[in-house]
Amino acid sequence: MPPIRDVEHAYRDWKGAESVCRVRVYPATTASGGLPVVIVTELDSNDGPSVTNTVEQLGAEILSRYVPEMDGAEPAFVLVEHYPDSGCRRDPLLGAEHFDVVSFAHWHPRAHWQGPRRGMLQRFGEPDWRRISRAEVEQLIGQDLGEPACTCQVARADT
Repeated sequence: MPPIRDVEHAYRDWKGAESVCRVRVYPATTASGGLPVVIVTELDSNDGPSVTNTVEQLGAEILSRYVPEMDGAEPAFVLVEHYPDSGCRRDPLLGAEHFDVVSFAHWHPRAHWQGPRRGMLQRFGEPDWRRISRAEVEQLIGQDLGEPACTCQVARADT
């Protein structure tokens, strides 16, 4: 089953720098504790702030745009931050695919003054990351991710 939503999400950080990430929303499963699962993927084409550096803001934007029915729930959804394999052009320790479940001190969006360029932005509380495996992500969503786990081994085999 495909995700409920699969979109490129454009956003700006507190300085106004433009960014883009992939947002996939999957329906709730028993493994996710009955909560929707949202996978936020850092895109290779993103030359702005990373999903990690804006995760409190991204979480609040995702809640209002893609899962508003969960507003008021604590937690509102399971948020998984995903960095795909970046291939062989970078340090393998930095370039390997990885996933983290992100939790927040609070899941209620609160307005924060971000300066005269951006004004007030909604943000969740302080984030906390916990590394999980691809298999654990697939268990959370109840299906295979359907994309290669690693592209760099293929490229290395050809060299």
